[in-house]
Amino acid sequence: MRPTASSPAGRGTTTPGTTDAADRPGVGHLSLPTRKGAAKPRFGHHLAADRPGSGQARLPSRAGETPSGYAHRQGTGRLEVGSPLLLPRREGSNARSEHGQGAVLLLAALLVLATLGGAQADEFDEGVRAAERGDHARALRLFRKLAEQDHAGAQRNLGLMFWKGLGVPADGQQAADWYRRAATNGDVFAARNLGLMLEEGTDVPADPEAAAHWYKMAAERGDAASQLNLGAMLEQGRGVPRDPKAAAEWYRKAAEAGVAQAQYNLGNLYGRGTGVRRDPRQAARWLKMAADQGDPDAQFTYGLACALGEGVLQDTTQAWMWLDLAAARGHPKAAGEREELAARMTFQQIAEARDLVKKWQAAHPAPSTRPAD
Repeated sequence: MRPTASSPAGRGTTTPGTTDAADRPGVGHLSLPTRKGAAKPRFGHHLAADRPGSGQARLPSRAGETPSGYAHRQGTGRLEVGSPLLLPRREGSNARSEHGQGAVLLLAALLVLATLGGAQADEFDEGVRAAERGDHARALRLFRKLAEQDHAGAQRNLGLMFWKGLGVPADGQQAADWYRRAATNGDVFAARNLGLMLEEGTDVPADPEAAAHWYKMAAERGDAASQLNLGAMLEQGRGVPRDPKAAAEWYRKAAEAGVAQAQYNLGNLYGRGTGVRRDPRQAARWLKMAADQGDPDAQFTYGLACALGEGVLQDTTQAWMWLDLAAARGHPKAAGEREELAARMTFQQIAEARDLVKKWQAAHPAPSTRPAD
């Protein structure tokens, strides 16, 4: 992090001891290295039994650095919330769908069951149990019967079964049709899944405008995943007019629900002053929340904030810790930044930083990964 006394136009001024983002990639005004890949933040597919608000964040960072030095992830990757259908998330992944992992129907959510009549509830619950034990033929019969009676949960589960080919040949168009019926009946997860299919063009013609419509429906009903996805589309102007201010509002809703990607995105908006007034303290606050959830991009960016004193007190020991954690989680530039920082630290400071890493890892065990079926 070589000091510089000035910065190029559009980046603001820097003070001695800081580095402008143009000086070297990945340093300065909290510049985040970019990754190639489509800019599409998404959540995975969900069954009628899924519970919103839990699960692990999986998001590759967005392409394109910004003049302010914050390279905000413009909607890349996926997030899974309370679903066993884990989608891979790796740098430069192009955000490709992986629908073959862990197809397991969970027990029906109480909210869904509470809306059903007794006989329907029993049949729906039996369909879920049949699918859990691998009897997809029986589950299909039960769900189809209920779906024809406009049971939204059964319609959504049929959509998933057709998408994944559970008991039927995989058929994306049939999946989309059942998702659309369920979404029309008010199922937020079906609306999200349909939005995902339409945004990606997965087995159906891509239609960003329709995707934004279904994301908005689910987002307005409190689905944090759709709030993130809609925020990304608004920020980019994909399927809707570009509106960074509205994007920040949707990111905030998802961030307050605990979505790490939304926390990261909101932190970067504050860092760049996009859609909100630039506020390094707020940027650091949201980045720290995402970093504490194990997001390597947030760990890297927050580590730079600690090194530069951007929105937080300058603290090289904390900076080394966060950069080391980001490197351990595969961030491509974290190790280099960590080593450069270490060259300016004492052995005692590095030892303290290593101890902080161990304590953080003990308090934040890595999430287990469900093996593919």
